[in-house]
Amino acid sequence: MPSTAETMAIVERYVAAFNSGDADTVTALFAADAVIEDPVGVMAASGSEAIRAFYTPVIVGTGATMTPSGPVRA
Repeated sequence: MPSTAETMAIVERYVAAFNSGDADTVTALFAADAVIEDPVGVMAASGSEAIRAFYTPVIVGTGATMTPSGPVRA
């Protein structure tokens, strides 16, 4: 398990990549066999290509950004 400092660095890279529209970097932060599930009810995305396909229209197509608003839990 990563340390708190390592977890913070990963979150900071995720937010920076998301905010700059870099779906490849966001995808690279996940394990190749990761599974993500959006709580809104979208089907789960399994593996790098599915995760990239999930993020690309959101962060490239909409210009959405995020700002962390609470502490990072490691």
